[in-house]
Amino acid sequence: VLEASASGLPVISTCHEGIQDVIIHGETGLLVNEHDVEGMAKHMQFLAEDFSRAKTLGTKGKQRIQDYFTSQKQLMKLDELIERAIKS
Repeated sequence: VLEASASGLPVISTCHEGIQDVIIHGETGLLVNEHDVEGMAKHMQFLAEDFSRAKTLGTKGKQRIQDYFTSQKQLMKLDELIERAIKS
């Protein structure tokens, strides 16, 4: 999911574990409940028929990854956690 979004692809995924932290339904991708085959198919058909919407989701997903999920951002978060742990 991270790699697809970082590449600018529109992501359709399930609401499983941390995926909802990465994909914001309707803004940076599309989500369905696990085992919802019909919902997944509908989302796939929707994006296949609306290239503009697919492109927008991909662009916004890529931006979200750059803003929140790069290795540099993750290292900064880790540094903050370590600093807090040292101070407490």
